[in-house]
Order: sequence, then structure tokens, then C-alpha cells
Amino acid sequence: SNGMKAIAQFLVAKSGYCIHFASAMAVLARPLGIPSRVAVGLLPGEKQDQTVEGRTSYRVTTQDVHAWAELYFDGIGWTRFEPTPGRGFVPTYADKATPGVPIPPTTTTPSATPTPTPTTAPTNSAKPINPNDPTASSGNGAMPIAWLWSVLILLGAMLLLLVPAIVRIVQRRVRLRRLGKGYPLAQTGWKELLQSVNDLGVDVSSTATPREAAGVIARAARLSGSGQAILDSVLGLVERQSFAGESSRSATSSSGTPAHGSAWEDRIRSVLDLVRSASGWRTRLVAALAPRSIWSRLVFSRAD
Repeated sequence: SNGMKAIAQFLVAKSGYCIHFASAMAVLARPLGIPSRVAVGLLPGEKQDQTVEGRTSYRVTTQDVHAWAELYFDGIGWTRFEPTPGRGFVPTYADKATPGVPIPPTTTTPSATPTPTPTTAPTNSAKPINPNDPTASSGNGAMPIAWLWSVLILLGAMLLLLVPAIVRIVQRRVRLRRLGKGYPLAQTGWKELLQSVNDLGVDVSSTATPREAAGVIARAARLSGSGQAILDSVLGLVERQSFAGESSRSATSSSGTPAHGSAWEDRIRSVLDLVRSASGWRTRLVAALAPRSIWSRLVFSRAD
């Protein structure tokens, strides 16, 4: 609201009128759980020499209009506070010897305060703030804080959108590392290959056999020659592991296939590179930043 913007500008300028000091104290007290309010009234004014019906009289003008803060304490009630330096009257309970307690003026003469003036040297930021002024919110402190919050919110949203990409990177590294250590190809590298081509927009049915899936991958990557041979060797071991219980470490070189897990890791990486190369750069960018294999799971989980 305009009132809070005015207080924010006052706290930056550290200069203003009594209404600014009283409003700031009331606002700062509420986050501490202290009920607060701003009271507006008149100072006693100037004491007159003559009396009226035997009673002392005072001359009060518009220059004596004043605002102060009142805070509520259980068992005590509403208690007056005078946050404006040099104005009003310090409550009797205030220790004037304590640094920071405002000291009221010792004399009050008509020429002492001809017009309301700021309590410190006047500056452009210390002028009375008009709530209807569209430029009132352009204070030096309010705008940088708002800009900082906008940047933090934007960065948080970007990080949130990158979570699926980070998950895919971790999945890929874990699977290929396990494949290099000798874990079954069908449960590591082959699973990674199927998920990667899915991210690249290649639709492989979840009910497809390994041979059917390999055919879809070969057509999407337009494999031939050595690339097709690498995929065929990967398919052969996946089928043997799926149907004959063979492990990656037990694969022999009798059929020209590698026997060590690290070699199978290299072959999976080669097939992945061939599939990516056959895709456009936009497809590769979307697959890296917004992998649909992760997003689809999030959508389905939300729907469930």
C-alpha cells in the first residue's frame, strides 16, 4: 500500500515529520506481537501570561498539531511513546539519561517553530510524502529491495524448472557407472538408452520387445555399418540376459562382443551419440533441459 511505501522511504531517509516517526514505530512494533496505534492531537501550545477565571491559559495553533505512537501492554493498557526527536513531551517513565531518548525543546516561543520542519537537514527524500503521488514509490530503498525480490523469485523458478534435467543427468551417470562395474546391461545401459531416445522424441512402446525397440532406434538414428553393428551387439547381450540369464561379465568375445563392463559402457555411449546426432539441435536442447520422460511421470503422478 502507499502507506507502507511512505514508511519504507522514511526509514531510508531517516528524516521526516512526527507522523512518519509515529507510524514507523507503530508498524515496527506489530511484528513483535505488540498491539500499536497512532494517536493524533495537539501539543499544549504556548503558555499565556494572563489567566482565565483563575486558570492558566495556553495559545494553541495549527503548528501544535502532533502525532505519537501508543503501544498496548497487558496489565498496563495503552502506553504513550514519543518517538519524534525534539517534539512533544517525553513520558515520565522514560530515562532521559539513556542514549536515544528524545529530549523535548526547553523553550517554546512563536518564533521557535514558525512552520513545521523536518527534524534533520531537509533533503528531497525528507519532503512530505503524498500517497497519491505516482512517484512516491520510487524511493532509493524501496525499488532496489523490490528488484532484488524479483530476481530471487526468477532464479528460484528457473532452478525449479531445471530439476528434471538434473534428475536425468544423475540417472544417466549412475546407470552407466553401474554398467561399467559389471551390472547387467539390460537393467542399466539398455534402460538408459530407451529413456534417452524417449527424451529425444522417439516413441518406443512400453510393450515392445528388445528387438522391436532396437529396430525403432535404428530407424530413428538412421544407423548403418558400424553403428548398426554396435546396436546389434548390445541387443544380443540384452536378449541373452533377459531370456538366458547371462551377465555382462560373462559375455565372451566369441561373437565379437566385448567381455568387460567398461566396454559395454562405451558401446552404449556410442549408440547414444549416434541417436543425438540424428536429432536436430532444438530437439537435443529440449531433451537436455526438459526431458519428457521425467515430465510425463510428474504429470501422471499429479493426475493420479
